[in-house]
Amino acid sequence: MLRRSGRGLSRAGITVGTAVLLLGVLPVPAQAHRDGCHRWHSCPSDTGSYVCGDLGYDTYCGGTVDSDPSESLDLTAPRRPKVARPHVGRGGRVGLTVTAERGARIEVAETDEYDVDSGVVAKATATGGAQTIGFKADSGSHTYSVTATDSAGNTSDAADDITVDVDADAPEISDFSVADADATTATAHVAFASEAGAAYELTVSGREKRFTGVVDDDGKVPDAALVLPDGGYTVRLAVTDDAGNVGRAERKLKVDMGELAPTVAADRERGSGRMRFTVTAPPHSKGTLRIAGTADRAFTADADGRAEVGARLPDGRYPAPVVEVTDPYGRSGRTSGRKLVVDTAAPALKVVSDAGRAAHGDLTLAVTAEAHSEVVVAYGSKTRDSFTSAGHRATVTRALSPGTYRVTVTATDAYGNAAVRRLSITVDDRRTAGEWLLLLLEVLLVTALIAVVWYVRRRTRQAREARRTARALERFERELDTWRRRRERLVELAEFAAELGDAEQDGGGWLADWGKRKRGESVWWVTDADLVQPGTVGTGACVKDSGTLVVTGQRVLLVGRKRREWLFSKLVQIEHSGGDVTWMRVANRTTMSGVRYRRESEKTLVAIESAVAEAPAGAARELGAGRGPILARLRQAIREHDRHRPSPPAQPASEDRATVPVTTG
Repeated sequence: MLRRSGRGLSRAGITVGTAVLLLGVLPVPAQAHRDGCHRWHSCPSDTGSYVCGDLGYDTYCGGTVDSDPSESLDLTAPRRPKVARPHVGRGGRVGLTVTAERGARIEVAETDEYDVDSGVVAKATATGGAQTIGFKADSGSHTYSVTATDSAGNTSDAADDITVDVDADAPEISDFSVADADATTATAHVAFASEAGAAYELTVSGREKRFTGVVDDDGKVPDAALVLPDGGYTVRLAVTDDAGNVGRAERKLKVDMGELAPTVAADRERGSGRMRFTVTAPPHSKGTLRIAGTADRAFTADADGRAEVGARLPDGRYPAPVVEVTDPYGRSGRTSGRKLVVDTAAPALKVVSDAGRAAHGDLTLAVTAEAHSEVVVAYGSKTRDSFTSAGHRATVTRALSPGTYRVTVTATDAYGNAAVRRLSITVDDRRTAGEWLLLLLEVLLVTALIAVVWYVRRRTRQAREARRTARALERFERELDTWRRRRERLVELAEFAAELGDAEQDGGGWLADWGKRKRGESVWWVTDADLVQPGTVGTGACVKDSGTLVVTGQRVLLVGRKRREWLFSKLVQIEHSGGDVTWMRVANRTTMSGVRYRRESEKTLVAIESAVAEAPAGAARELGAGRGPILARLRQAIREHDRHRPSPPAQPASEDRATVPVTTG
């Protein structure tokens, strides 16, 4: 650089300037390769025909202007954002509490099941502290990644994936009906079906009272009751699910009761004159019950529209009771019940025992009771006879062993009144000559019958044993055939497990539909399967997709309408259910999912177990366990099966019996 003094340019300065000018005009060999700039700087050569350098920095090249040393490049990415307290609100509102470097641009992106970003759903500028970022999502399970980018364009590592289940749909309402008001209770019944466990609220136009409740587990509310004055109304229904989404519906209702129609039923306590009348009327209505010749009884119906009125009446006949009611809205009505009969007198009962019959082993009673009464004869605590009296004498006889018996005879009339008689009767076993003769004939007949049976059985025993042996042999051969087939299947399964992974099961090919093949990945087993997810309570597995199941040494892959994989390196939990379903959960998913195999269930289960056991150790305890326990289990199953081999039937012991050949296989 030339320096200027008060007296003009110095001679030395003029000389240096002239030299620099000549160097700029005369062609000389390029020096860029010798001054060290070509590795770190991009600058033109001395002749202008060559550009040196690899990295594009020309700070110190000839003919450039040095930058300010105080300025430096920012190549440091922000720290990974912290995400806490994800929450989901109604309408699909999602909120994430994020802490990131102050001034950085926060981006929330949704990732698909293969951890590939499918688009940014929310952005915000970081405050340096915890801040809530909100956005909306559709119903279903969503996984989000969060990154921070500073002003220099440096992007942080993504925060741990956040998975949330979103319910953005309002509950559906079906079968919503409002029936006409009932003339007896003045109640209009409301019924509807919606999401189980959701809270509902019923409101009626012009009325302050609200009716609330929870939808039953079967998704139905069969009977919500409305009691209203006469007039026209709009009944509005709001159903709110756990996420706060609200479904609404409304129906029109016209109430025109005219007169009420209450009901009354009477019931008398057995053996007394105490009466209990049950009245059904509109809730909280007031009324009176009138029985001719007695004082009127006032009552008030409860919230369910029921009232009980008591009265004590002497024996006699009474006209039907009359009930008059007026509900809280001024509507009135009346009704009458049935005529009443009050009877507290015990029925007539007479019991006489026959001593002569008792001396020969028969306990005989002559019972005379009031017509239509129920008669019970008890011989101690366990034995008894019963009948309905026709109003005249009836004979009851029972043959008993010798001894003394305490007999109780009870007669109960239609009004619950009972009469009881107790007797002590001795029974003997003396027999008449005719009875002894009859007994002798019975003994002879039984003896002859036994002789005939013995003779017939002896003649037919040989044929029966031959048939029995033949049937046993047929059964043995069927069981042996079934046993053999099962053993062959067990041996085949053990050999299959031992050979897994030695060669690819599909012939070595990898289909293009299966997606990208991972480095060193080998196919162990291919079959047909369904993608399943846990259903609601009591419904088991829910099928979401169907396709081809591929088991490899690194993952379980299902190729259907979409591809779904469970990498062993991310496997956290694995469970087998029912012999044809395997449930798996990986680290980047909060919910379980799995596969249901439709063919070769035993082989598929062994293939998945073996692939997981041979994979490197990880979070799931089955990883890295080795195939030894699986092979030992299969060999033990063969040994256990061998211990239950069917045995051939035994041959008849006697030589004169039919000989049936037995094959043991």
